[in-house]
Amino acid sequence: MKNIRNINKSLLAVSLVAMSMSSYAENNQQTKALEQRVDYLEKLVKDQNSVITKQQQAEQEGTAFGIEFGAAIEVEASYVNPENGDSESDIAAATVELGATLNITEQLSGEIIFLYEDGEDVDVDVAQFTYSFANTPLSVSMGQLYVPFGAYETGLISDPLTLEIGETRETVLSLGLETSGFNGAFYIFNGDVDDGSDSVDNFGFNVGYENDVFNLGFSYINDLGDSDAIQESLSESGVSEYTDGITLNGGLNLGPISLIAEYTSSLDNFGAELEGAEPSATNFEVDFTTTLFGKPSTFAAAYQTTDDALFLELPETRILLGLGVEINDHFGVGFEFSRDSDYEQNDGGSGEDTNAFVVQFAASL
Repeated sequence: MKNIRNINKSLLAVSLVAMSMSSYAENNQQTKALEQRVDYLEKLVKDQNSVITKQQQAEQEGTAFGIEFGAAIEVEASYVNPENGDSESDIAAATVELGATLNITEQLSGEIIFLYEDGEDVDVDVAQFTYSFANTPLSVSMGQLYVPFGAYETGLISDPLTLEIGETRETVLSLGLETSGFNGAFYIFNGDVDDGSDSVDNFGFNVGYENDVFNLGFSYINDLGDSDAIQESLSESGVSEYTDGITLNGGLNLGPISLIAEYTSSLDNFGAELEGAEPSATNFEVDFTTTLFGKPSTFAAAYQTTDDALFLELPETRILLGLGVEINDHFGVGFEFSRDSDYEQNDGGSGEDTNAFVVQFAASL
């Protein structure tokens, strides 16, 4: 009996030890699981705090992470009265634009713009992103964009004739710089006009300076034939060689008065492809900002000229008078009168004048 009691005591001790070990293992597993949960929550809070800090920094800098959408609609009513011929009138949705700015990180941003213009198909107008190097004035842009060739500033409804010759949209790789009022960019691309090789052999650059009083700029491109207007006039077979182009632009701000001047030109003729044309254009404009009926308003007047641009169906001279009234932050009305003088008959034109009047209603968000 004594041995049996001893055996029972031993079995009871073993059972107690086993139960104790099992309870310890279970508690240990629970403790580890709890520690892992605490670590996860601490990491989650840390990540959330990091995002909040970045958002606060972005708000202080005037930016926010995410997507910002914008849209614009321009409806124009026009009346055109040529010197000889029947007058014409029209109402058209001149421009419909939908865009998005992507604020991805503090250094990376992007831009996408869809554009519709009267009589044209909806097009991806801009699709590009920019990476800004931290603590430096340098940035890199890649994608489809309007290359920095010319400024084309105006307070009028119509685009300046300098833009009609020089505006160029391409898919580029660009290195930009901006510091203390100075700005510049160098870019490369594979142009749409073929000179016999399908390669990235087009390039250009611009340099400029701007402050609150004045601005100056100079641009160069190694083939003006790649501008949106001129390339449509070149044959599909391409050109024998590229034709360089330049722009010079400047502006002066004198309180309510702004002066604008710009010159765009090829540096050589286009040879047989365009009958030796060497197109150029100038724009001289004066803008006066005031208040009209309690609304911010701008009066504008411009004198523009072209040379050797008959193949683009541009006038030799253009005089413009305009008024723009900002009804509110999202809606404005513009009025513009223009008088175009065609090239003389000896130069292949009609020598006639054409008067036009346009009223524009513009809404944007």
